[in-house]
Amino acid sequence: QKAPPPDAHLGEAARLFQSDPQRALTELEQAREPGSGPAELLRGLAYEGLQDYQRAEQSLEKAGAQLSDPAVRLALVRVRVMLGKLEDARRGIDEVSGAVPSDLGAVLLEALLANDEPRARASLKRLDAWGTSTSPDTGVRSVPAADQARPRGDEGEVARVADAAGLCECEGRLVDPLL
Repeated sequence: QKAPPPDAHLGEAARLFQSDPQRALTELEQAREPGSGPAELLRGLAYEGLQDYQRAEQSLEKAGAQLSDPAVRLALVRVRVMLGKLEDARRGIDEVSGAVPSDLGAVLLEALLANDEPRARASLKRLDAWGTSTSPDTGVRSVPAADQARPRGDEGEVARVADAAGLCECEGRLVDPLL
């Protein structure tokens, strides 16, 4: 039995979702299987690009129910951060961070969501591992974060990492002042 030809509309949506998310959504409406996992993923990414985070979350949840790709979970974490659903985002990053150790975006999201010392230490460990990786997928990097965050004098590791990342302490939590 012959495999069906690729869906041209799905391919076009994949090409467009970053540069023209509105056109990508139009292509997805015409896709052979508009409710398929790949179509829902692309729809979610297009809505994310349009900053329609509610719809992005809905589409990414549908995609996640059909696809086991960590990229779906990672996109859902990003969207939940933008929606202010930080506890949901933390649960999501806990599930996905080990699956994508060479993805700097995942490592940085994990750092952003670190709201206590154990999370900050785990995040710092992953960032250090990313920084010392020999994998060609990890890209260019400078001095490993753990070397920069060693306590000096009275300063603690978490406070130094927070300062380096531009985070501030608010009600006992490290937060990004821009969010």
